[in-house]
Amino acid sequence: MKKILIYAAAVLLVIGGGCRRAEETETENDNVMGGGTVDHTDAGAPKTIESDEIVSFSASFYVNDDYAYGGSWYAYSLWEENGKLMLEESRAYRISTEADASLLQEVQKVIAKHELTKLNGIDKHTAGLPEQFQPCYLSALYASGEKLYFSFNNEPEAGWAKELKKLFNRVFSEAGYEETKEDENNYVIDHFSLEFQQGDPVTYSYGMITMENEQVYFFRNVYDRAASASLSFEFADMENGLLEQLSQKIEELDLQKLHEGSHHDPDHTQDFLEIHVDYATGRQIYGEYEADEIPEIWNDNREELTAFLDAYLQENLIAGSYQEMEEMISASEDEAVRKELEYQIGLTEAYEGWQIRSFEKEWEDDGTVSVSLILQNGTEEKQLHCHLRIQGNQGTWEITDFRWDEES
Repeated sequence: MKKILIYAAAVLLVIGGGCRRAEETETENDNVMGGGTVDHTDAGAPKTIESDEIVSFSASFYVNDDYAYGGSWYAYSLWEENGKLMLEESRAYRISTEADASLLQEVQKVIAKHELTKLNGIDKHTAGLPEQFQPCYLSALYASGEKLYFSFNNEPEAGWAKELKKLFNRVFSEAGYEETKEDENNYVIDHFSLEFQQGDPVTYSYGMITMENEQVYFFRNVYDRAASASLSFEFADMENGLLEQLSQKIEELDLQKLHEGSHHDPDHTQDFLEIHVDYATGRQIYGEYEADEIPEIWNDNREELTAFLDAYLQENLIAGSYQEMEEMISASEDEAVRKELEYQIGLTEAYEGWQIRSFEKEWEDDGTVSVSLILQNGTEEKQLHCHLRIQGNQGTWEITDFRWDEES
């Protein structure tokens, strides 16, 4: 009971500093029904705080899970008790632990990174919204006596909230709370592809290519759309930790937010962005954006991400020509088509016993592929035609929309 009373006093101390001033009175908005607005914003609250030494902290927010559907409300508090810093989560896990004093400094870094002091004094929300949009809050008391407080309708994808959850859950995890540990496979990348064009008719493509012998390479293709020609095509070995480093870089730059955007094929005649990342647990980052949709988080971090990828490419470059890689890609694509043809032939009773002797592909204007193939059964030959669609990223192919044409 003593611990609970101390905790309650600490929370009241922090919240009291940034919430409504004592002399404020309730307004008719305090009891509004769904759709009404409650506003107790302190317009005079300072938007800068000189101190960077937090002495107590609390926050409550709902965040979506990056690795599964849905999300949860969390309520974290930090306060000093008997000379020790205590961390508690009182809503989702209902757990507490002693924490190192440096945790307060980590919290301050999140506040500074997301410029949360600019929100100081905001205390406004719309009533009656769904659970995940109910009011969140953050409150911090500084050694100087300065106070930071804000409360407004929750944003389930708020970067500052996700970062705080990750920070606090790491502390709980290190203290032995299994429920707060993240599955390490959430960060194991199985597949990565990136393609974009910004500011000029040159498309930059990065990705993974799997060859017939199951060898996987990392590649970069720079393609001039105006000239319909590749300016460079380079590939590198992936055995020196590319995917592990890339996973860390994506987390560092908060690029999982790109999953929030459009999921449709952009117009490649103008600026666009496509990024696909598949993780071992099924988690994905999947965003496709047209020119006016490209988010600021990409614009702010594009140079750092591509510099990282380019540096890895140069350090692990495999000597070879564009033509050699094109031949490897074509062979990989042909093998995928051959397997699909063999599968379809096996489904057709009339072709029982027939084998593929050869086939040729021709790309159509609508993006489908016309295939002419010759089947052989002993001394007999038969010519067939079919159409299909080849989807994938430079070596990882998927055959769809298969149909036989009339026999010639």
